[in-house]
Amino acid sequence: MSKIPLQLDDLYSGNIPNAIVKLTCPGYTKTQFIAPIVNDFGLSASSAMTQPFDEYMSGIQNKLQTATMASTMGSAAAAKVFDGQGIDFSKFAVYKTRAQTIRMYQGSQFGGLNLDMIFIVTSRSNIRRYHDAIELSSCVYPDPNFNGGDANGSRGAALQYFQMNASALTQQLRPPCGYKIGANGIPQNTWNIQIGTYFRAGGFVLENAAMTQSKERMGQGEALITTVSCQFGVALDVTCDQYKSWFIK
Repeated sequence: MSKIPLQLDDLYSGNIPNAIVKLTCPGYTKTQFIAPIVNDFGLSASSAMTQPFDEYMSGIQNKLQTATMASTMGSAAAAKVFDGQGIDFSKFAVYKTRAQTIRMYQGSQFGGLNLDMIFIVTSRSNIRRYHDAIELSSCVYPDPNFNGGDANGSRGAALQYFQMNASALTQQLRPPCGYKIGANGIPQNTWNIQIGTYFRAGGFVLENAAMTQSKERMGQGEALITTVSCQFGVALDVTCDQYKSWFIK
């Protein structure tokens, strides 16, 4: 086991870059959400494929099922089913040729990325970490007052709270973080994710953020620990070159 001391404040300051996760959404907030790496992260994906031969066989199978039902009513009824429809049973002799195993690509799906962001407050001087956790967990809710950012291209760090009233019931809610599709068709106000110095990717949408909080409150020798479990999806389908570019060499 390593005997190198690890200070929490060093982690959150970013002085040990390989030990932190950093989340940013520059089009929405100036806040850099920084937390220690506490678990492994995994990436998964799947592709959808279809077999053209399945569609061809479904028609023959339907005829067979109909003929089987007709045969229970007698040979005359069965003959009527086959009459003029001519099932070519010779096709079953080559049921599985190499061509019949071809699969057609329909699409792919990125499985998402799950990250646990832990914010540990050790004194009043770093109570900001607690507010960072609240802000991050609020980024899955629509923000009716977001107008695309201030002069600096950011909403700012201050949290805003809204009271429901009659006018708000008819108000159009904007997507979380001001997420939208730009005039060029490119998603805007998406998230950037950096894990240590070996993974950096952009174009993510925060789909889920579950916050849990310790019972302790600020006091002598007490720490306030807040975890925000985040689930990210991609705003656009991922290409192989894009996926490989996420891993920093």
